[in-house]
Amino acid sequence: MNVRLVKITEGKTKLFVPDLLFYKKPGNAPVFYNPAMEKERNNAVQILRIYLKKKAKVADILCGTGARAVRYANECGLITYANDISPTAIEVTRKNAKENSVTVRTSILEANEFLRKHKKKFDAIDIDPFGSPLKFLKNAGDSLRKRGLLCITATDIGTLDGYFPKKCIERYGIITAQNSFPSELGIRNLLFIIQKKTKKTLDPIGLFANAHYLRVYVKCDLGKKYVGYIAYCECERRKICSSPKSQKCKCGKKMKIFGPTWIGKIQGTEIPYYDIHVLASKYKKKCPSIDQLIEKLKAFGYLAERSMFCGYGLKTNAPFEKILEHFS
Repeated sequence: MNVRLVKITEGKTKLFVPDLLFYKKPGNAPVFYNPAMEKERNNAVQILRIYLKKKAKVADILCGTGARAVRYANECGLITYANDISPTAIEVTRKNAKENSVTVRTSILEANEFLRKHKKKFDAIDIDPFGSPLKFLKNAGDSLRKRGLLCITATDIGTLDGYFPKKCIERYGIITAQNSFPSELGIRNLLFIIQKKTKKTLDPIGLFANAHYLRVYVKCDLGKKYVGYIAYCECERRKICSSPKSQKCKCGKKMKIFGPTWIGKIQGTEIPYYDIHVLASKYKKKCPSIDQLIEKLKAFGYLAERSMFCGYGLKTNAPFEKILEHFS
């Protein structure tokens, strides 16, 4: 094995991974392992432990060192398949499985070839690629059992969240633009692409966004598809709509139309969050405490809570004018 390894512990699992003191950064190593994703792998273990029964079948189709696959076997009691096109990656994965005395079924195949060989086989499929997961989604949907779980990462965040609108329309066929709720827009666009390519209804059970990646956990079934558009104005008003028809905002300006995108509920509402610091800056007002603002809106009978995607993000069904009343 032509790779310099060190032994570490993640969760309850011992892993041999590339020595990053020697290789300097993950991309330089002969097999990929990103220590910065440990927290996300911890989340994945917890979610799969909750939503899958022991002995359910899960596939990690781009397994690298096998960190996820071995942890799923060791910490969740799952029947685990690990695939990678790199023979070195599979060697390291087998070494890690042996170290933890678990069985991991391994294969050295291109990921889509692996999925095509296992139609309707898995209760969960984990896809953690460099960049976009787009090219794997159709086959992942075909390889998933009824009501199975897809665990999908995307690292082309700037494309999905509206920072690079030209790339988003070219790659995904989605119209975007820069906006004040990029994390939620990115997640909604990723959900739309998963729904479109797998042809399944999605029930999101875990959604995560940060500066480096988007990660979604969705239960899949057949049924109603949530597809629509978001009308967004530079005054910060926004609303969900069913068509890309041009909209005029209450402020008199023409609204931008984003989509098509996924318009199902996130945190109990379809409405994208408001960044209260953006509102304060745009309207030249003092920003209230987000907790106090939430309590005031609740006192008027509205739903209100923090957004999971932004520290100063407010999710509410209150009218826009009612929100602004609480900025001094």
